[in-house]
Amino acid sequence: MSTILPSNTHTISFLGLSDFRTYYAKYKKFLANHNNLYEHSKWIQEKDKKYEVQLEPTFSAIVNNELAMTSTYTASGNQEYFALIQAKEESIQILQHLNNSITKDPFEENYRGFKLSKFEINDVISKLYGHLFSSVKENYFSYVGGYLIFANSTSSLKAFINNLPFYREGISPNFRGL
Repeated sequence: MSTILPSNTHTISFLGLSDFRTYYAKYKKFLANHNNLYEHSKWIQEKDKKYEVQLEPTFSAIVNNELAMTSTYTASGNQEYFALIQAKEESIQILQHLNNSITKDPFEENYRGFKLSKFEINDVISKLYGHLFSSVKENYFSYVGGYLIFANSTSSLKAFINNLPFYREGISPNFRGL
């Protein structure tokens, strides 16, 4: 993950997991033990029904073994927040397929060799994976070096890309893997 963190990274909270499915089962047990599983499950069921999707199994299938929340400082001194999910590049197509079930005109833009998209259900990362990710609400995303990067706006995502280490070091902007 350190190879893709922007040069202006301020903080990072990282979860390295040996088995995501076991982690997620234990996370749901934790929610149940603290009387929060009902709200968690209710939110997921409402979105699944409304959009005719299956958020939990779909997102769980794309997560590999790393999740992180990071923040950066902008030139104006404000903080921007990003959720990072280690995933295979095919995850982009999975999310786009879900988006086509949710909206007829999903957002897409190309920027410096990266495809920017928006997952149209706000707060999905924090609702699925917990409060750690609550600072990312809008779910604009791109795929960078083995990670899905989620941000609150395209300008935040563009700033993340602009501050990638390989741009600073003059490596090709078509970099996709580690």
